[in-house]
Amino acid sequence: MSYSDYWRVNKSVIDYIELANTLRAMRKIVAVMDVDAEVVWSGMPCRSEKRIELPAVLAKGDYPIPSERMDILVGLNVHETLHYLEDSEHAWGYLSHSFLGLKEKTLLGKLYEAGEDIHVDGVAIARGIPGVYVQKSRAWWKQNFQEDYTASMATPEGLFGIWTYLVLDELFPEMGAEDMEELVRLSCDRLEDADCEAMVESLCCGRRMPMLQVLGTILSMPEDYMAALEMLLARTPDIIRADAVGRALIYRDLWEALEGQFSDWADKIRAAEAAGEVVQPASSAGAFEDDTKISMELSEKIQQAVASEAEDVTEAIKAALKSVGAEDEALHLYPAIFEKALEPLDKDPNLDLVRSLSEIFRLWLEETLRVNRGLDAGTLDHRRLHRAGTTGKIFSQREYHRENIVWNIIVLIDSSGSVGWFWEQIQGIYAALASSLRGDNIKLEILGYRETAETCQIRNLFYNNKLFNLEPEGDTPSGEAIVAAALRLPPGGQNLIIHITDGLKNVGLQIESALDYCQQRGVDVVTLGVGQVARAFNLYGDSFEMVGATVDRLPHAVGTLLKRKLVRAR
Repeated sequence: MSYSDYWRVNKSVIDYIELANTLRAMRKIVAVMDVDAEVVWSGMPCRSEKRIELPAVLAKGDYPIPSERMDILVGLNVHETLHYLEDSEHAWGYLSHSFLGLKEKTLLGKLYEAGEDIHVDGVAIARGIPGVYVQKSRAWWKQNFQEDYTASMATPEGLFGIWTYLVLDELFPEMGAEDMEELVRLSCDRLEDADCEAMVESLCCGRRMPMLQVLGTILSMPEDYMAALEMLLARTPDIIRADAVGRALIYRDLWEALEGQFSDWADKIRAAEAAGEVVQPASSAGAFEDDTKISMELSEKIQQAVASEAEDVTEAIKAALKSVGAEDEALHLYPAIFEKALEPLDKDPNLDLVRSLSEIFRLWLEETLRVNRGLDAGTLDHRRLHRAGTTGKIFSQREYHRENIVWNIIVLIDSSGSVGWFWEQIQGIYAALASSLRGDNIKLEILGYRETAETCQIRNLFYNNKLFNLEPEGDTPSGEAIVAAALRLPPGGQNLIIHITDGLKNVGLQIESALDYCQQRGVDVVTLGVGQVARAFNLYGDSFEMVGATVDRLPHAVGTLLKRKLVRAR
């Protein structure tokens, strides 16, 4: 059973977008748990002092990431977050300070690490849902990385491995939140004098299957572990419920009690080696291999996608095509993503151009928002004047008030490689449009689109009242961009897309299908052509006007298009 399928919405078939979506989801979990840590994939750089690194091995392969693997990633994320939340670093600082004279603290660190893993998993299980994810991640770890600590001579590493195995892989998977509460209520006094079987029965809450598994492990391990393991299991309930300092004190007591046995085990190993016996000490589970890290190239793409809040809209475009009977077009559809542009636009708008455009839009909006008295044109019919009330309301069929109508306008800019020759001109155009299309009754977006690696990349060039830039490159997936822009506009509103393009080499979705969808949604599309020649614009009909190679004709072209729209609306 998968749990992440119930809440995970943003998915993508594009690798770096999917990996970025997953990172954002993980970072939200960390934020909800009130921990200031940065979640990254293995191999990615991290600026934060607190770092949670997820193994890329779980993210490689299929995209979107399968829900079962997503559950495991969430569990690993919760586990590492709880280490910060439960102040594991403070516990280690207090513990290591208690043994200032101890030169080699490697084994002490392994005791601490094992105890902290048990603590945070116990806390997760006590919380309910977080424990479900943590248990899934632990089951994955057990299947892929768990070492067999029962087949060698007794060592401290083997003892800690068996302890964590018994608790995390045999006891905890059988427990829910209620069982964990029962476990932490157990009195250590009750366990101190109990034999191993009675203690295991208490820890297993009387369940027969985990008891058999635990006893099976105990019977197969070296007998030297028995007394030490009883001691560790007896303190397990206390470790789960203690705070950072309390846990450090427990680890200190355990170390002082176990240190002598560790010396005895080391002597036995040396004696066995001197006698020529083959000794195979238990090895640590270790870390992930280097090949599980993501590449630097992919890392940079992920960071860019996270920073720009990339969103895959491919499925939404497919649904739009289906609504106009063009589902076959999905075969040619490029995957489409929305991102925020991050490079500021270093260009001031032409003030004369802004003034001209502002006046054109003002007149157009006022004409569009006029009061219609029921006549298509001309003056009022004097034969009907005697029927009028003093307010004249009897003749009103539609009355619009400026303050109650909001225009949603998207400036959609072709940013493919072929417009590189005119890019400075286009920058001047959208800078002027951004300055002239301002008002309480206008909601404006400026989007640039281009093809990158057979993907339609659409970037927001205007947000937080600032303009941004996009370097032209790739082919021209205009159809995908027009549909994606239309999907951002509310249905039934006053919606307008101002499309700026050189009209060259369309790839992917056909323009006709995109325009059909806009017509169905009630979205007006007007196209401004840039460049030297008016070619490849026949698809846009009379909703097209040529600007040319300079911005001088922009006000005329915009005014002409808007007048045509107004006349056609009447």
